[in-house]
Amino acid sequence: VPLATASARRERKVERPPRPRRHCRRQPEPEPEIQDDKLSDLKPLQVEMRRR
Repeated sequence: VPLATASARRERKVERPPRPRRHCRRQPEPEPEIQDDKLSDLKPLQVEMRRR
């Protein structure tokens, strides 16, 4: 009875709303600040590597 299980899985997916996706979208907002910090940290490292 694989068809029954497949249909049940599809129904379960429809019942679950895409809530985790919204949470993932809310997280990227503070991420750009962290990325800027990483880029600022990487720039001096690159300069040091070039000096060497």
